[in-house]
Amino acid sequence: MKRQSDNPFDLTKASDYSDRQIQDYWVDIASGAEGLVDLLKPRSLMPMLLLGGKGSGKTHLMRYCSSTVQSLRHQDLKTALKAEGYVGIYARADGLNANRFAGKGQPDDVWADIFAYSFELWLVGTLLSSLRPALEGVELLSAEWNKNFVASISKIFHAGIPEVISTYDELSNHLRDTRQKVDKAINNCSITRKLEGIEITFSPGDLVFGVPKILSDLCDFAKDTVFLYLIDEVENFTEHQQKFLNSLVRYRRDNSTVKIGARLYGIKTYCTLGAGEPIKRDAEFAQVELDALLRETSGKYEELATKLVLKRIEAIRSTAALEANKLNSQFEELPTENYYQQVAQSLVKQRDIEGLERPYICSFSKALNDIIDDPDIVNSIINTLRIHDHPLLEKTNLLLFQKKLNKKTDPVVLANEIKVEVDKLLQGGPRAAPAYYDLYSHFSSDLLAQLYRDYGKKPVYCGFSTLIRLSQGVPRNLLSLLKHIYRRAIFAGEEPFLHSAISIDAQTHGIRDAADWFWEDSQPDAYGTLVRNAVENICTLLRYVRYADNPSECDLCCFRLDLSRLSAQASKAIEMAENWSFLLRIASASAKNDQRVVTRFQINPMLAPRWGISESRRGSIELKTELAEGLVQVGDQDAVKGLIAKRVELMYLPTSIGALASKNTRNQSGLFDDA
Repeated sequence: MKRQSDNPFDLTKASDYSDRQIQDYWVDIASGAEGLVDLLKPRSLMPMLLLGGKGSGKTHLMRYCSSTVQSLRHQDLKTALKAEGYVGIYARADGLNANRFAGKGQPDDVWADIFAYSFELWLVGTLLSSLRPALEGVELLSAEWNKNFVASISKIFHAGIPEVISTYDELSNHLRDTRQKVDKAINNCSITRKLEGIEITFSPGDLVFGVPKILSDLCDFAKDTVFLYLIDEVENFTEHQQKFLNSLVRYRRDNSTVKIGARLYGIKTYCTLGAGEPIKRDAEFAQVELDALLRETSGKYEELATKLVLKRIEAIRSTAALEANKLNSQFEELPTENYYQQVAQSLVKQRDIEGLERPYICSFSKALNDIIDDPDIVNSIINTLRIHDHPLLEKTNLLLFQKKLNKKTDPVVLANEIKVEVDKLLQGGPRAAPAYYDLYSHFSSDLLAQLYRDYGKKPVYCGFSTLIRLSQGVPRNLLSLLKHIYRRAIFAGEEPFLHSAISIDAQTHGIRDAADWFWEDSQPDAYGTLVRNAVENICTLLRYVRYADNPSECDLCCFRLDLSRLSAQASKAIEMAENWSFLLRIASASAKNDQRVVTRFQINPMLAPRWGISESRRGSIELKTELAEGLVQVGDQDAVKGLIAKRVELMYLPTSIGALASKNTRNQSGLFDDA
């Protein structure tokens, strides 16, 4: 058992895990045909591009299917191959230092050939090392088997291989030595400006696909085995280098296949070498976006997240394992009973004791006085809308007043009608006042956030379901949230997951820490300023809407825009923000007032606490082209502030109640008629 102070969520990157940790920390969304391994389809010869944002689980999944982890699952590799039908050869693209294959006075076509040659030597060297444990018992002990293996491999090379090589291990060492000579020439080229001593001795693809076929022919246990090349982090390859990978995808043969892992922005081209014809999705390769798939299957992601957390908690619990259905109880939540009465009253208590007016009542009263020159009428309206014991319903009354007020409405009568409805709600529950309750249920989280802000506090984020929404299908985000929450809880003297639920305060502070980490950790280097500026401005607009006196949408974290009408710079800002997972593409739909096709984006919920906006996906506003262009521009923040102010002007007092034409009008519509 680990010490309580040791954070079980410290390790968040699968690339930092040992093979044992990859196995031990593995969880799946389901078993059988619906699991993550089946999503990768390791026994299928169809190549695949496995894409996803940072921390979406690509590396963990690919490493889980690697030979070393297969061996851990089945005690030895030979048993694993028989049980699973494939052998995973895992290789990270950054291990090749791909940036070396450029410049230094050499033409691009020369570097392309040398990269392809070095890549195959590297990948096949990894294959031979990966498979060796399965050969130790029989094959490597047979001189005849070694001789046949070397003779078969020799035929791949244009001039054969040195005669002194007669065993599997000697061949493996020869490939390693050859690659080291190539590396030496490449590294010295920056000084000598020459590529000396490099001789390409086989045709592209022959070694990568030829060696697995030979091994399956010579090894009884591997006859029906799929040789699965798992090439991860290919965003580190240049466009030209990716063309070679694409050529391997197109010309895959025999019992070998390629599964490629990359970030969302990582695929720079689908073209191949030679004529450059692109590889065809669903015909020559499959493509899976892992985090998008997990977001779309929210129930399965919640199951995955629960298993993930429980597995980490096991390391610190000295008592019986925590049950999945009790995980929610480990995170303190705001009491929602009686319309958040307890929470709301605790916020307003001190100011009420001091005899000070509630801030939202002050601003509402001032706005009414600006358009009604009779203080008695204003006081009558205010007193009618007051609900001293239910501050959140009091704010709901003010919101409803603004939404129903129009030129035909008598404000005094309107206030009285609202009072009748809220009294029905308090006496008979939601069924007694369905329209009123519908407005409350839509805007309650926003009104609560406003109430916190009214009293100089930041909004609260807490509860395991909130962590699920914040992480949005990305396991690393969930682990990061829990890492910071756990640290905050321990610092506050709590004993998380042992004796009591994690406090709301520790959760809220930890979640904000994780939001700051996400923002700083994921900045795109080449377009950092452009993307940061665009996301900050859009989030600022959404924040202004959420905290408006009369917000147009509830739980707002989405926006819509017509990508076809944006300038090149604005399009690039949106594209890069999406590639780096600051924005999540939700769906395309028709605009409300015409037949334009607009695209809907959600601000990544991990960023919501940074701006105090909602993490729930409900409301959505459209950004007209002029506004969208202004929000993503770099530099003129005064102009941006002006655009935002213009967009939200009708949502703020006194403009939000400026529809009142005369304080004396008695011609009014019913409270719940369409205004």
